[in-house]
Amino acid sequence: MEEHENVIFDKESFYRRMGHNAQLISIVSKEFIKEASSQVEELKAIAATGNRLELSRQAHKLKGSSAEVAGNRMQRISFSLEKAAKLDESVVSQAVLLEKVILLEKEFLDLKKELELSA
Repeated sequence: MEEHENVIFDKESFYRRMGHNAQLISIVSKEFIKEASSQVEELKAIAATGNRLELSRQAHKLKGSSAEVAGNRMQRISFSLEKAAKLDESVVSQAVLLEKVILLEKEFLDLKKELELSA
C-alpha cells in the first residue's frame, strides 16, 4: 500500500484541484459531506438487506465521491468493499461485508471532521 492511500485527507491535492479557491473548496466540501452522509446511510440500509450487487454499486459511488475530495483512505476502503461485495458469499461472508461497512462509516466521519476543519 502506498503511503498516500493511508492518508485520511490529502489537503494539498484537494486544494490544488480546486485551484486554491477558498469558496470552491467550501462549496465542494459541504456538498460532499451532505451527499456522502446520505450515501453512507443508504449503504448501511443496503448492507442490512444482504443485496451484494446494490452494496457494490453504493460502495462504487462512495469511492468516486471520496476521490473528488482527496479522501484517500475512504476511497481505498470503498474500493475494497466494492470488490468484496462482488464476490460470492462462500468467499466473503456477509459478516465481513458488514465489518467493512462499519469501517467505511468510521472513515467517512474522520474525513468529514478533516474537511470541516480545513474548509
